[in-house]
Formats: sequence, structure tokens, C-alpha cells
Amino acid sequence: MNLKTAQCNNINIFMKYHMLLLASLLSAAMCAHASGARILVPEDAIAPEITAAQELQKGLQKIFSEDFPIVRGEAEGPAIRIGQSPETAKLLGGLDFSTLKDDEIILKTVGDTLILVGARPRGTLYAVYELLEREYGVRFWTARAESWPEKRGEFTLPQIDHRYAPQFKVRDAFYDLIQAHPEFAVKMRHNGNFAAIPGKLGGHVTLWGWCHTSFLLIPPKKFFAEHPEYFAERGGQRIADGQLCLSNPEVRKVLSEAVLAALRAQPGTRIISVSQNDNQLFCRCAACESFVKGHGNQSDLLIDAVNHVAWEVANEFPETKVETLAYQYTRKPPQTVRPADNVIVRLCSIECDFSAPLDSETNEEFADELRAWGKTARELYIWNYVTNFVKYYLPHPNWNGLSPDLRFFAENGVTAVFEQGSDGPGPIADLADLRAWLTAKLLWDPSQDADALAKEFIEGYYGPAAPEMLRYFEVMKSSIEPGSKLGCFNTRIFWMDDSQIDKLCAIMETAKAKVSESPELLKRVEEAAVSINLAYLENMKIPPAPDWKEVLERQLEVSRNAGTKTFSENLAFGNYETTRNRISRWFSAGEGTPPAVAEGRSWLAVPARSATFVRPGEWTFADVDPKAEGGKALRMPNTHYEWASQLPDLPNGEYDVYIEIRCDGDAPEGNAATAGIYDTRGGKSVEVSIPAKGIAGKEYKTVKIGSMELSTDKMLYCAPAINESVGGIWINRYVLVENPRQ
Repeated sequence: MNLKTAQCNNINIFMKYHMLLLASLLSAAMCAHASGARILVPEDAIAPEITAAQELQKGLQKIFSEDFPIVRGEAEGPAIRIGQSPETAKLLGGLDFSTLKDDEIILKTVGDTLILVGARPRGTLYAVYELLEREYGVRFWTARAESWPEKRGEFTLPQIDHRYAPQFKVRDAFYDLIQAHPEFAVKMRHNGNFAAIPGKLGGHVTLWGWCHTSFLLIPPKKFFAEHPEYFAERGGQRIADGQLCLSNPEVRKVLSEAVLAALRAQPGTRIISVSQNDNQLFCRCAACESFVKGHGNQSDLLIDAVNHVAWEVANEFPETKVETLAYQYTRKPPQTVRPADNVIVRLCSIECDFSAPLDSETNEEFADELRAWGKTARELYIWNYVTNFVKYYLPHPNWNGLSPDLRFFAENGVTAVFEQGSDGPGPIADLADLRAWLTAKLLWDPSQDADALAKEFIEGYYGPAAPEMLRYFEVMKSSIEPGSKLGCFNTRIFWMDDSQIDKLCAIMETAKAKVSESPELLKRVEEAAVSINLAYLENMKIPPAPDWKEVLERQLEVSRNAGTKTFSENLAFGNYETTRNRISRWFSAGEGTPPAVAEGRSWLAVPARSATFVRPGEWTFADVDPKAEGGKALRMPNTHYEWASQLPDLPNGEYDVYIEIRCDGDAPEGNAATAGIYDTRGGKSVEVSIPAKGIAGKEYKTVKIGSMELSTDKMLYCAPAINESVGGIWINRYVLVENPRQ
């Protein structure tokens, strides 16, 4: 190479470098100054993509001082492309949108174009919310509270390259705070069955029947009289309130016909539930017992029956899947029968200890079962429990398991998760605003740091009260030891003593003081404080503090203003009047007619009409009776044998326990009722049968149930006998007489 050639090459290289540099600077300038950027929507955009464009327009106009026109089709200049189109696919290197995973999103800047696109139907809408959160710091805390940045000046096109597909294709954060607000549900990337998300917001994954559908498909009212053999045999008798007889070929045929009829009526259904009822009364007939013995366990029988239905479904509806439950007696994986390819198994964690992650030593049995199901089922869903159903408001320190559990699910092939939280109490459930937001965030991306997310929420939502709220959260999170048997049906905060509860109440009072000048922030803190304040009242020693009525009424007022519908999953147990009576009953239980059995000892008595009724108007009745305390008593007919009269949350201490009871009938024989004390943490403690002869007539007889140490974990109950000679039983009062140990 001669000198002249070398010089020419150097000049060419120099000029090319500067031309590239100039082009780069021009491109950067165009990206940096993107005023007048238009939002481009394809001509054939689907409804959620149009909604996505509108949501982006509203968001950007709220942040920037300029307009962002929406254009259908193409336009020159800086642009934000929304949704799937051939032009967008080309800019993304010829992307085939059909290869996107469920709800996958893409946010990518290419030259002077920002692309926001996702899997149909809802991915593009998710991409818009992802941009607002990721790039501009927008936060959708609740359906009623959002954080937006200060108004900015000129819009600049963000430089971003983000692609993400959620690990769970169905994400159900089951809180009324989400379910009742479809717009907020979408912002939380929720797509489950109950939020009723309309089509313009991307819709949701529907499940026909939801769960416990056996009697929905084969109703006893229609079939039991003529075909008792369709239903479970227990103790040699066919019963109409248990499960189906799954070994019966006719049952499988009728099940299949019912499922196909339902699918024909709703041909767009993609998942239909064929699942056991919510009880453990599975069939013990000879045929069912033989099948279980020959194949492995109850899950083998269930899956075999569901497979039969699924094969029929596959023939006519090849795109539809059949879901069933691995729940209680069917939780263990089958030994010999594998689910058909179009069968979904939803494993339920209801018996687990939520004081620790589900893959920890304390939940070893469940963890092993989940791993086995992950290898057995073609598709595995999870039903997880993240609240306390007996009292939604009670503190429930399961915080340390929220993100590890979801990661554990993802690692073992779980593709959908239903996190059953509180439904009805609104924000007064245990830190419910935080729980709903955090659960939804982790369902979308379980790799996130749960503690960091919680801190972000608390600081963003509670303002100046955040330091105290963080302290409350940290104390609560560390208050329980792994292995403490934290279930989802706790009646009290058994892992805390009075001093810890008092400390947490004091923290909440300080938090209120910090935001006393802000009505909205004070409202948020007061709603969060209902949890510990009601726990304080329930744990209070008798006699109570002088201000207990004022504290109780304030919590009920805050709850009512917050829109609380129920305080527990059981509506009869969880309404306002029942909650007031239940919390305050022991504060006034020493009033009324002294029972003869007291013999000078301290006593407490609660009229049965003030206790918990189950199925009032069907199993229980508050009827006039001049012989009863206050002129009314609880009556139960002899048509059932359920624990329909319940007195939960017993006081702490040693007591002799009695029931004042009588029964109808001129010459009754046999037993009239059973009564007992049930330990909600340890099982049945005491139960007695009450002979009819001893309590017949109009006068109440005092029957001793037992002597034992009571606590708020224990519950008194009474059930009638199904006895034709007894017209029904009447309960006046439950009586507790102090019996301190010598």
C-alpha cells in the first residue's frame, strides 16, 4: 500500500466515523426531544389495545405539560406504538406475536419509536402500566390511592429495553380490595376468575363452577330419591350430604353428560371444574374401597373418575380442560393413576403451618406432595391461604412465607396460583391494603424482594406515619417462631402476650398522631389499627379496662366507614352485631339470674340467643319462651345434628361448664342433644350426650358439659339429635363457673 492510498483510507475512516457520530447525535437528539410524539394504534387493534392507548395518553398528559394525540394507523415522526401490528413486528426484528407467552410484555425503544406491546388480549395494557411504574415512578397503591410524579416539562422518549413473561399464567390475589375494582385489578396484573374484568380491560381467565362442583353437576335434590347409589355410603347408609360414589359407572356417565351440557351452553369455556365437595365424607362402599385398595389412595379414585369425564370433554371440546382439587383427603398424589393431559390439578395448602414457608421443615409433608404432583400432573395449579378466615382482622404473621412460597411453586411447575385472602372486610383486615398490593406484585414477579416492596408501600401509602407503620410491620413479622402452627382458622393471637399487644397498640397511636392533620392519611392508619385494637379487646382480662366500650365502638365505626361487609368468612359470625356481642359478651356475662350450680363462686353466663347461630331460620331459631332469661331462647329442631349453636372465644381460666337446656316431646326416648367443648387448635376436647328424659318439659335443666381449662382457642357448641320422639331442643344459657386449681 502506497502513502497516497493509506492517506485516502484514513480520510474515509475519519469521515465515516464522524458521519456515524453525527447520525448518533441526531438520533439521540430526536429521542431526547420527542415533543409532539403521537400514540399509534393499529387499524385492527383489539379493545384492550385501544384501552392501553387511552390509559397511556391519560398518564402522560398527567405527567407532562403537552398533548399526546392517538392516531389510528401510521404517522411520521417520534411515536409510541401500542399493540400488535406488522410494522411493530418488523421493528422488533420480525417477531412472530404468536410465540409470545401468556401475558408477556415488551417495552423497547427503536430509534425515535417506543414500542409497548404484549400477548393478546391484555399484554399491551400491562406494558403501559409497566412503563408508567418503571419509567415515571407511578404507583397504584389501592383502588382509591395512587402516587404520581410532579408535573414535568417537555416529554423525552425513554430509552428502554424490557421483556418479561410472568411465571404464573393465572394470578388470583383474592382480596375484596382487588376483586371489587376491575380497573385496579388490571393495574395489579391480576387476571383471575373473580374480578369480573371486562373485555376492554383484557378480560380474565374464567373457570366454570369454580370449585366443589360435585353436587352442582349431580344435585342430590334431583337424584338422591331415585338414585341413592350415586352418593357416598357411610356406615352402611347412603347419605345426601357427603361426596359422590366415584366408582359407580353411572355416576361417571351422569357427570360427563352434565359437564358436556354445561360446555354446550357456554361453548367459549376453557376450564371447567369437576371437584369434590367441601367435606371429608368420601364414599366407603365396597366398590370404592376395593378401587382404593387396589390402586393406591383416594386420589387415584378421584383422578380416575375425572379422567373419564376429561376424555369425553376432549372428544367434543378439545381446547377445554377439566380442573379438579387435591384437597384434604385427596391431597396425596395418586400412586398408579396419572391425570389425563387435559386435566388440571389444583393443590390446596389448607392444613399447612403458615408461620414458615411451605418448603420448610414444618411443612415437609406438603412440600413433598407438591413436588410429586408437579411430576404427576400435566398442569398444576395452587390454592394457597393467606388470611385468617375466622377473624379476618386478627394479625396473621405469615409475611416470611409470601415470596418464598411463590418461588417454590414456580420451581415445581405450578402455572397458576389462587392466593385466598380476605373477602368482605375491606381495609380493616390485617394490613389488608399492603397485603393485597404485595400479593399481586409477587404473583406477577415472585423474584422480587418482599421486604423491599413492603417498605416501598408503607413509605408511599402512610406518609409521615411510615416509620411507625414500618416498626409495626417489623414487630409483627418477627413475632412468631417457625413451627408455631399458624393456621387459617385461628381464634386469637396465641403467639403474643399482653405486653406485646399493648406495645403494638401504642405504636399505632403514635402513627395516628403523626398524621392527625391529614384526614386521608389518618383514615388509612385508623383502618390498619382496627386489627390490633380488636385483638387487644379480645385478649383483655376480665374485668375490662374502663374505656373498652369506647374502643370497641370506634373500631366498628371505622370499619363501617371503610365499607366492611363482614369480619369473618362465616357471615353469621362476622356481621357487626355479632362481632360487638362476641367481643363484649364476657364483659357483662356476670349479670342476670345466678345459676344454682355457682354455689357462691364467680360465674359467667351467656344467653344462647346471643351466641353464634348457624343457618338461622333453618337450623336455629330465636323463639319466645317466658322461662328463658330475657324471654327468648335458642330453639333447634330435630331435623339435623349440626353444631348450629356455638359460643367461641371462651375466657382464659379454669371453669366448670354447663348448659341450661330442655326438649319437647311428651315421652321422649334416647338422646336429645350433644354438647361439647372444641379446641380449634387441638381438636375436640369434651363431648357429652344429653338424654331426652332428663331434660323433657318446660323447665330448663342444668347439664354439666365438663371441667377444664378454657381459652380463646376453645368453643362451646350444642347440636340436636335427629330423634322423632324429640320435637326439638331449647337452650337458655351457657354457664361458666370458676373452678380455680387448688
